[in-house]
Amino acid sequence: MGLSLPFQGNLLYWTEASYGGGRSGTTMWVSSKVYDARIDTGEISKALRGISSPTVCGYISMPSDYSFHAEWVLQNVNAAQSLATACVTRTSSGDLKSLCFEMRANEDGTTKSYYLIKGCKCKTFNVKASMKNEYICTADFSACSVITAATIGYTDPTAIASTVTFAQFNRPGHVLYKNTSTAVATIVDSVDVTVNNNLTDYFGANNVYKQGAIPGALDVTGTLGISLDDGGKAFFDALYVPLTNVLINLNIGGYDIIRLRNCRWDGTSFDVNTSNDMMKTDAKFTAKDITWTTT
Repeated sequence: MGLSLPFQGNLLYWTEASYGGGRSGTTMWVSSKVYDARIDTGEISKALRGISSPTVCGYISMPSDYSFHAEWVLQNVNAAQSLATACVTRTSSGDLKSLCFEMRANEDGTTKSYYLIKGCKCKTFNVKASMKNEYICTADFSACSVITAATIGYTDPTAIASTVTFAQFNRPGHVLYKNTSTAVATIVDSVDVTVNNNLTDYFGANNVYKQGAIPGALDVTGTLGISLDDGGKAFFDALYVPLTNVLINLNIGGYDIIRLRNCRWDGTSFDVNTSNDMMKTDAKFTAKDITWTTT
């Protein structure tokens, strides 16, 4: 039995035709740079104890409550092949896309062990970056089932093109308010946006696997590290004014703007001191929704 070598895997995904249905349609890469991919089995068995003995008297098997965690660098792939958009975009019926992941491990050229993770719906999604760093996406998924195998029965998709670039924090975004394109602040040192789909898992009485995962209310919150231009007057005056958009420029070309619509500031603070730094603040906000766009 071979040792489990590090850094010997890949992560692919598909949009399922039905919940838990597995591979379907186009095979897509998550990113050229995946930092972490992790399966969590949840509780496997529950120990039972009685008053007659200090030892365990029995066990009961728990439903299969799988989850999947992934971290990757955002790239300028189109909307149809962006895992980030699949994590936050609702269908016309208000549902989320059901995804299937293949997490390969310890590929040595002859044996390609992998985990096929079916029925994945995004519970929470986060995208963040700071000055001189890349945009990192983090997502946690509810999963229906996990299947293991040692052979790959299909051809890999085309490798991500060299023209697909990484998103990096080196181009300012703008905070827009009212119904104009007036900028009241500039994003100068950090972006942190979290989406919570408030997912609820459903189990069948006679089935150990999940029978469904239904998204609830969409919560979009975040923090922007922004400048307080000209002493912060423009931003302070706009604190109680509804924001039309927050636009975050990713500087990756093509599909490269995160748009947060109908935002409200949660609150902030203004600090004048002798640090010699520019006037800036970490402003927290709540948004109606999140989309990726080219304009």
